[in-house]
Amino acid sequence: MDLAALKSLKPSEYQDAADGYRATSEMAGKAGEALDSRISAGIRNQLSGETAKAALRELKELSKDFHYAAAECALAGAALDGFAFDMAAAKRKLEAALEDAAAAGCTVGADGSVSFPAGGKEVDGKVPEGGTVRVSTSPTDPTSAALERQAVHMHPNPNFGKAVGFADRIGDALKEATDADVKWAPKLRALKADDDLVVSDKDWTDVTSDTAGVRDAGKDYFDSLPRPPEHDDPKKNAAWWQGLTDEQRSDYLSAHPDAVGALDGLPATARDQANRTVLDEAHAKARLDYDAWLKKHPEPERYQPYIDPYTGSMPKGLSVESQEWKDWEEARKNARKSLDGMDAIQTRFDATGVNGLPEAYLLGFSTDGDGRAIIANGNPDTADHQAVYVPGTGSELGNIGGGIDRMTKVWHAANDEADGSPSPRSPGSATTRRTASGRTRRSSTTRTTGRRRSTSSWTGSTPPTPGTRIRTVRSSPTRTGRPSSAPRPRRGMSAPMTSSSPAVPGSRCPVPTNWTCPRGMCGTRRPTETWSRTSADGGTAGTVSSSPVIRTSVPTR
Repeated sequence: MDLAALKSLKPSEYQDAADGYRATSEMAGKAGEALDSRISAGIRNQLSGETAKAALRELKELSKDFHYAAAECALAGAALDGFAFDMAAAKRKLEAALEDAAAAGCTVGADGSVSFPAGGKEVDGKVPEGGTVRVSTSPTDPTSAALERQAVHMHPNPNFGKAVGFADRIGDALKEATDADVKWAPKLRALKADDDLVVSDKDWTDVTSDTAGVRDAGKDYFDSLPRPPEHDDPKKNAAWWQGLTDEQRSDYLSAHPDAVGALDGLPATARDQANRTVLDEAHAKARLDYDAWLKKHPEPERYQPYIDPYTGSMPKGLSVESQEWKDWEEARKNARKSLDGMDAIQTRFDATGVNGLPEAYLLGFSTDGDGRAIIANGNPDTADHQAVYVPGTGSELGNIGGGIDRMTKVWHAANDEADGSPSPRSPGSATTRRTASGRTRRSSTTRTTGRRRSTSSWTGSTPPTPGTRIRTVRSSPTRTGRPSSAPRPRRGMSAPMTSSSPAVPGSRCPVPTNWTCPRGMCGTRRPTETWSRTSADGGTAGTVSSSPVIRTSVPTR
């Protein structure tokens, strides 16, 4: 970059362009959100049939386009802000050098050379003449610096030393601007999307590399922004986020989505936006890795002839799965495990609007180790009733689907209990309501975990009948999921026991002989179905659940 170009450059123009990309990103994000939470949700909740399914498929692809555009445009805005920051710094250095040169009576040429006037003590009756110093850069090694100092010291005109300093400063500014231009040009070109309307897994892996490129190139810019507090204090995190400008929030979120998504205290919308970007990138990489695994490990023959171990004969028409195929299948499932978990999260996103289910918010996501995710039904910052999935000890991303299903059932139960409308709020985050029997009931935010769940909402497959009294048993399961201490069954309270053999259609009922199914559904009950035993006085003496982690409450008449 030459002197004229840097003098005429206006960093504010690039900042204006960054604002335009951010506005485009915001519009794309809102459009995708409207598709998911309103249009698609309305179709799921009100329409059915092949036409509706086809429309949902097309809307899902369009939503992907919007999300991808939002992520890339936000990155483009951050990149332009970083470029403007670097160029503004170089321009300030140039302007300062030009002002100082003019104040010293020196003239700067179009090529950056510095002309200095005559001056100094007379030599042989003459004042040392002036001259011109070519533009250069400050010496970077000790030898060159020493030689330059020696030349300045030996020159009879003191203005020569000043001119050398000005020429070095001008050269440094031009070099800094040139380096910034060379650094940012490929980063900005990389943000150009393919000329199609298909967002592929390769496109999302490109977002990952684009993000890393912008983050590395913009290190000085991002270091100039206020840093997040240490020790992850939610209150300090919230104050830090509120202290940023809208532009700074957008830039920091686009370049550090994993960090923003993990910060407690930030708005749920910001964390959800950041974590969904991380999820999409990880989801695309997982699909590509799984496809590569399948190509590298072709499926072997699944069946082989059955050999009678006693006679050594091979009965005609009988075959069994080969050990080679079993080993391959186990390895395949392990290769796909994290992908299954991410598919389960996406399935929950796609279920928004089904039977009134609110939009899901991804409050935490990581593939490190066994992986983790935190998912909320509804915005926890504004909702009166919430159901949150938080991973617990021993949980992993691959088996998150079961936890999401349980969390969703809890939300439906809690929402039904509140008659589908917000309950009166009491101090704190708890809510209160009066049961049909007249007893006041207090419940806090419903929460489930990978290994333990404690809720004040029922967790059976169907809610208690009207006119019943609810009591909740809270227990802390051990690592295997069985309760560390089971309360003694008594009238009106459930006993968190487990069934050793869950029922399947056509199988023998696993409930002990002195226990009876309250709904007569042996062989077809759902995993969260509650079974009861009647005491001598006709009350409910206790319950047994077919799931080792489900703890339920049952009604007493």
